[in-house]
Amino acid sequence: MKYIFTLLAQIVILQQNVIKPLLNTSELFNQIFSGIKAVIFDLDGTLIDSTPAWERANDLFFSKHGIQHGSDYFKNLTGKTLQQCAQYIQCTFAPNLSAQQIISDLEYFYDRELSSVAFFPFSLSLIRTLANNNFKLGIASACTARWFSQLIKNQSPENQILLQKVTFVSCETRSKPDPMVYIECMRRLGVEPFETVVFEDSGTGLSGARQSGARVVHAMSHVVSERADFGFRGYHEFGIE
Repeated sequence: MKYIFTLLAQIVILQQNVIKPLLNTSELFNQIFSGIKAVIFDLDGTLIDSTPAWERANDLFFSKHGIQHGSDYFKNLTGKTLQQCAQYIQCTFAPNLSAQQIISDLEYFYDRELSSVAFFPFSLSLIRTLANNNFKLGIASACTARWFSQLIKNQSPENQILLQKVTFVSCETRSKPDPMVYIECMRRLGVEPFETVVFEDSGTGLSGARQSGARVVHAMSHVVSERADFGFRGYHEFGIE
């Protein structure tokens, strides 16, 4: 009986993360972007490696206030806006702190860590190639516009010019998996869902992207979710330097 339950649990996991064949370089680019006019990227975990900085900022916050969080803390924050993170912290760990105080502290600590955040290798090369081929480009993220502007300032002059051409939309009121942030980004870009592909790395983001009606790519993953049409492990697989 124990074996049967274990087997059923493994089947459920496999249904959530279906191993789809990874494509070679030419197939990857052609199949993902065929018939597409616009490309929308998630930011954290998809374009930038921000998880270590975000975790350090949160740890500094908890240390300041003498609070401890559980092992599932960061998982529970996936896809949440800064305001929602503050509300979660207040309700779960710090009822004596105001949401605004929590937001101010998190902003302070993350601002200190933001300079260490880097784009994944070759991600900007893909964005530049898409821009040069007249794709409309957007970013749909829980990150605030202020942090995105600061992130741009930390880049080289050439990359600053590139990123300033990208339409940025923050889901400050309706967080993922609500698809509204992608739909709003498509509206600003002037495209329909069938003309759009969304790059996402988290289950929460993939669910929202799928609900938007766009083509979905599971970014930076060795296992491709059933919620995605394609997937890749790293931007080097596009063969662009």
